[in-house]
Amino acid sequence: MNSVRAALDPQRMYNLTVEGAHTVFVGQGKWLVHHSGCTDWLYEICMTAHGWDRLLQCGWTKVDYDLVKQGGRVATQADGASVFVKQTERGYLVLIENEAGQVVSAMRKDFTAKEVQGLAQEYGWRYR
Repeated sequence: MNSVRAALDPQRMYNLTVEGAHTVFVGQGKWLVHHSGCTDWLYEICMTAHGWDRLLQCGWTKVDYDLVKQGGRVATQADGASVFVKQTERGYLVLIENEAGQVVSAMRKDFTAKEVQGLAQEYGWRYR
């Protein structure tokens, strides 16, 4: 790849699933595209590339996302981001959205309550 150009005009997009192949060539330019096998719910969420990576790496599901967004404690981070924290039977879910409402990071971990308090202190979370 020699360059990248942002297309600000509306573009026709397709959600492509190819059975048995995770890497395919698409378009007139024969672009190599890797299909990660994500579920459709991820396409409905506004997020940054890092947020996308974190949701996939941590194995988040639609149920996890809905749980933390609808029933989690909400804090404001020092940089203005919103932090959603939900304790589940499998540990804590932590979702961070920037001021534009984009998911920028996510965690799923067997945190102790003390570790979550440490994160809150480190990142300046103020619970609403």
